[in-house]
Amino acid sequence: MLGSIGIESYNISKEAYASEGSDVIAENIVGGTSKPLVGIAISCANKLKELEREKIAKLTNMLLEELPVSVVFIGSRHDKEAADSILKFIEKKDDVINATGALRLKELPALLRRLSLFIGVDTGTVYMADALSVPIVHLAGPIDTSEQRPVGEKVEIIQAKLSCVPCTYVYKTATQCRLGSRECLRCINIQDIVGIARKLIATPRFS
Repeated sequence: MLGSIGIESYNISKEAYASEGSDVIAENIVGGTSKPLVGIAISCANKLKELEREKIAKLTNMLLEELPVSVVFIGSRHDKEAADSILKFIEKKDDVINATGALRLKELPALLRRLSLFIGVDTGTVYMADALSVPIVHLAGPIDTSEQRPVGEKVEIIQAKLSCVPCTYVYKTATQCRLGSRECLRCINIQDIVGIARKLIATPRFS
């Protein structure tokens, strides 16, 4: 469409900016830890793509057990109940920062750029983190990654090789699993995520 009016570019890089004053808010949230920060998106607007709370709790426990990190739960004020329910199953609660509802969307980049790693399903926060060159473990679930995906240099995509994947598209969005199992997310091996996290955290962010 842009080409038809003489605008042509093959640059797919993105940018994200934090609003004025948001760095102070972000520093107040995470400034108490010197450990690398691993952000986890605990929700998704399209529930078809959302990781189950039990899996997030298991992932958090395993990250804290195997890596010298702090985990940051990221979400809106509507996710506070989900975060609280997940925290009940976390063994090392002192190493978890619950940032749900702590920042507005325009302030969120200030927190994301402080992360050593972001883990999330296909949601807007993943693409914001990608625009900030944050290393990402992208749990692609049911989406078509040929249409959209984070494209940074330090992005690892985990997606099950199932006959029903992909089942949701940018212009043909599914909101329910036609098999009723959401197997593309249920079958994710948490140890695989932790292994990739270990590798990405050990790699310099900018080369």
